[in-house]
Amino acid sequence: MIDSRSLGRHRLAVAYAYALLALITFIVLGVSFLHKHDSDWDVTYLLSARHLWAGQSIYHNGDGYIYPPFPALFALPFAYLPGILPKLAWYAATVFCFIMLCRWAWQLAKGPRFREAPLREHLAFFLGLLPGATYAFNCISHCQTDILIGSAIIAGCVALTRGRSFLAATLYGFAAAMKGPALIWFAYLIWRRKPLAAVWMLAFFLLLNVAPNLISPSEPRLLLLEFARDYLAPKTTKVYPDVWFSESNQSLVGSLTRWTTTRWEWKGKTYQQRIPLDHPASATELKMLALGGYGLLFAVLGTALGWWPRKLDASGSMRPALEFGMIVSLMLDCSPMAAKAQWGVLMLPGFCLARLCVNRREPIQIGFFAAGWCCWVMSQNLIGNNGVFVGLWYGAVLWNSLFWFAGAAQELWRSPGYTSGAAGDD
Repeated sequence: MIDSRSLGRHRLAVAYAYALLALITFIVLGVSFLHKHDSDWDVTYLLSARHLWAGQSIYHNGDGYIYPPFPALFALPFAYLPGILPKLAWYAATVFCFIMLCRWAWQLAKGPRFREAPLREHLAFFLGLLPGATYAFNCISHCQTDILIGSAIIAGCVALTRGRSFLAATLYGFAAAMKGPALIWFAYLIWRRKPLAAVWMLAFFLLLNVAPNLISPSEPRLLLLEFARDYLAPKTTKVYPDVWFSESNQSLVGSLTRWTTTRWEWKGKTYQQRIPLDHPASATELKMLALGGYGLLFAVLGTALGWWPRKLDASGSMRPALEFGMIVSLMLDCSPMAAKAQWGVLMLPGFCLARLCVNRREPIQIGFFAAGWCCWVMSQNLIGNNGVFVGLWYGAVLWNSLFWFAGAAQELWRSPGYTSGAAGDD
């Protein structure tokens, strides 16, 4: 029998091991982050913030800014810090958001405290963490804002499970103001019979995106309308700008456009990307394919959550986390542009499915989780630079998301009354 002193030493060793691993990881990432001089944070967000402060439009300045207006205002406090401080402050904020994203996602998945957890729970943590973490590390390497957005969304999910729907709506509205796909949470709040919170989310989103015009009042029209006109409205010959269906775009519409208008081939040892097809799909055909795909995903979601709006399950089960995991997957699947850096939120469905796999060991659930993991491998440089381009051309990250989306749906269909204790007591 283990005495209390030995147990205390064991728990302390576990805490030190996790802290040391995190410290080493963030030191290594920090060296690369701080030595990068052409990052998105520097050449896109901070430059756009300076354009905003100078009374200029934040769009079409050659800095690649294609986001809603609010991120330029958000970056403004960082833009005029001296020397390396803007980058150092943003790195510190990003690391904090990553840690909280992991912590909150694990809590939602009903993961136990690490000091008391059996070995299989530690295994589940790393299996669920690794794919989402590598996508988040891609965000860090590009100095993007997606970890901040993801942590706001997952924090909103935690608030929702605690009955704080207006706090959740505020966090969802902030995330949507940074990048529009998080607006899907407006529909989810309506579905969960939180109409006032949903209205507040939309109002807060609009408020944040109108605020930059107060900084730049000389603009003849709202910057939000300029963003919608130039970056969201369909083009005459193409569904979206060219960059939105390169390999970097792993969303459903980006992947469908890539698959139906281009091909790839090897020439010697070189990978030739996006060679135009002789008879590419038309814009109308692409829209029909995309709408069909969206319809299928929403049909799966509706059958998993229930077609009739009802309140969120407050019984303490894993069901809310599985629902949230499906929504974050759908949010990116249905986005017009979803690069690898945006998919760090997949650690939420990853944690849920990993815990189900190690505790219940059901073949169908293991199959969904393993298939997603294999797709994640195909999206990484583990298979070489040329190989990863092929994996991304086929939408490896998208398929990772879709397999885990299906795994969460299957669990909700199978066992709506599932609780975390049922897994942990095996």
